Amino acid sequence: MLIILTTVLAVVVVPASVVLALLLLAESAQRARERRISRQVAVTDAIDAEFGLLLAPVVTRRRGGAWRVEVAMPLDQTAMVGRVVALAHAAMQRAEPRLASLDVVVRAPEIDAAPSIDVADRRHQRSHGGEVVAWTGTTTSRAS
Repeated sequence: MLIILTTVLAVVVVPASVVLALLLLAESAQRARERRISRQVAVTDAIDAEFGLLLAPVVTRRRGGAWRVEVAMPLDQTAMVGRVVALAHAAMQRAEPRLASLDVVVRAPEIDAAPSIDVADRRHQRSHGGEVVAWTGTTTSRAS
């Protein structure tokens, strides 16, 4: 009797449990992706309402649960930069009222390099030559 029970467990229950666990994991990943997309749409709509379709923010969620909004825009227009940060923060606050942590990163847009520059030089320019301004915070943004 014990051998039959062990066989049933090994042949039916264990594989079914593994399949169920994989399905739950896939569903969780899909829900996380949908949350990220909805937050990105909310931030994009908030910025679009004020500035038009000039800026395209990218919203991601890091492992610790903190949200990150990255926007490429000219850094010399400080009033516009401040307004974009405020709009992004407000949109994320509306989308997620219990927002624990939010990083807003504003970086200079990438400019296509001259055709004579090879790929390795372009990577070096992007990683070492680009200027970045970042704001981090919890429920209120502050300069870091």
